[in-house]
Amino acid sequence: MSANGPEPTSGRETRLLVLVVLVSLAVLLLLARFRFPEANLATVNPSPGPLAGMAARATFEEMSHTLAGVLGRATPTVDVIRLEPLPAGQPPDGARAPARPPTSGSGAAALPASVSAPRFAAALRVRADLALLHVPAGWRPVALRDQADPIEVVLSDLDREIAVVRLPASTAGSANLSGSASGVTGFLYVAVIYATRSGPTIQPAFIGRTDTETDARWSAPLVVLSGSASVPVGSLVYAIDGRLIGIASRHDAGVAIVPAAALDDAVARLVPGGAPNE
Repeated sequence: MSANGPEPTSGRETRLLVLVVLVSLAVLLLLARFRFPEANLATVNPSPGPLAGMAARATFEEMSHTLAGVLGRATPTVDVIRLEPLPAGQPPDGARAPARPPTSGSGAAALPASVSAPRFAAALRVRADLALLHVPAGWRPVALRDQADPIEVVLSDLDREIAVVRLPASTAGSANLSGSASGVTGFLYVAVIYATRSGPTIQPAFIGRTDTETDARWSAPLVVLSGSASVPVGSLVYAIDGRLIGIASRHDAGVAIVPAAALDDAVARLVPGGAPNE
């Protein structure tokens, strides 16, 4: 380097600049440790807002309240009857011969005598002392679900797979068949009441597409259901407002609802003294 020229400082300034940057980074890291201490982080689902899910809960609660109301109104006119298998070759009490041969889907073949487990059926009071119920082929009504005394079978109609039994007269009277719901066209929710060992119970069911079909066994057209797994054969079908629609019956296409007016007419025609329900 020349003794007379200025001393170069670029190298020293660069080193000082790098030193300042490093010191600054160190200070920032130190401050960050104090400002953001290290912590164990865990995934936490955010709590729902105060209104989240309120609509869904209200809908289910409203449905439960509605079904409980329907069951409460229907229970005084619904009895649970215990069924037992018929002994092989024995016709049911009060049996009427079928008016037509059973179809392949009617399940009319008698059950083997070895089947001994009882079943339960929901019986609708069609008169103060008479109740109508669906009885599958090979079975017979024997008693109320919680009693041992046998009941009187007034009529067993093998063709319609129904039976009329005489029960102690009810102070609540009978179902109002004349005020039943009619003109069911499908695509609606209904309440389905069926029998259990503990008594009648209820569940909602959606009826999709339906067809109306005339059946010679009944005085009014049947409502044939498409996709009827949620409406068991023998169950009582009610509108959501509590009016009776009818009884679910076996049909060649699956399940059909026999309207209440046809049930009332059948009792009036088949049972001695079974005057139409007022």
